[in-house]
Amino acid sequence: MFGVVRFRSARFWPLPVFLVCLSLLLPWKAQPFSGVVPTLAEGESDRIIYLTFDDGPSTNTIPLLEVLEEYGIRATFFVTGQYEGDTAALLQAIAERGHTIGLHTYAHMYDEIYSYSEAFFADLQKVDELVQQATGQQAVLYRFPGGSLNSHCPKWLRQQLRQQLAERGYIYHDWNVESGDQGSRVLSAEELFENVVKGAQQAGEGPLVILFHDTNHCATTPQAVNLLIEHFLEEGYTFLPITEKTPPIRF
Repeated sequence: MFGVVRFRSARFWPLPVFLVCLSLLLPWKAQPFSGVVPTLAEGESDRIIYLTFDDGPSTNTIPLLEVLEEYGIRATFFVTGQYEGDTAALLQAIAERGHTIGLHTYAHMYDEIYSYSEAFFADLQKVDELVQQATGQQAVLYRFPGGSLNSHCPKWLRQQLRQQLAERGYIYHDWNVESGDQGSRVLSAEELFENVVKGAQQAGEGPLVILFHDTNHCATTPQAVNLLIEHFLEEGYTFLPITEKTPPIRF
């Protein structure tokens, strides 16, 4: 179905009213969450990297999966409903290869989802149902579009959303290293690699949560991931997927 790709070193009312009403009338939530955020056990290694990919799936998802599979590494994909192709097949491919699927947003339209809480959760419910229908999995991880501290979401709403996410059983995660692969200019794999290495140095001690994207725009991301995996494995790092037991990195 998909080709194998391997790399080697080298407005307040834009949402339909019925969606908002549906989110109010039909209660829905993820699996119960205790509200206790886990922490690293004493003596546990902090030389850990969590590779995360936002805004997919897309045509670049399969090349990414092939790179990760080559090294036996599992990652975390915070997915959307934006792809115009066979989203369900790509979500299935992510799940079948043992990666974690988290929720990001369905439409990724800041003005809509950050207008009021009902609009936010109507959008979230759509991507939640998309993942469940495609994979049979109930996602409990979430990443805010733009991160949990962004200029699009007013402070009063931000506080509401964080509280309501926890009440519904979701755990949100940010990041502490950016690759820069979603800028207006497509960076080379080497440039992305250098961004990550520099960001890792600035992050200091502790686990690294690296932000990548797997949109159609990010054609060089798979090769950059290949480069950084080899580099950080040599540095003694372990690559892990985020799970509901992973201590969140938050802004």
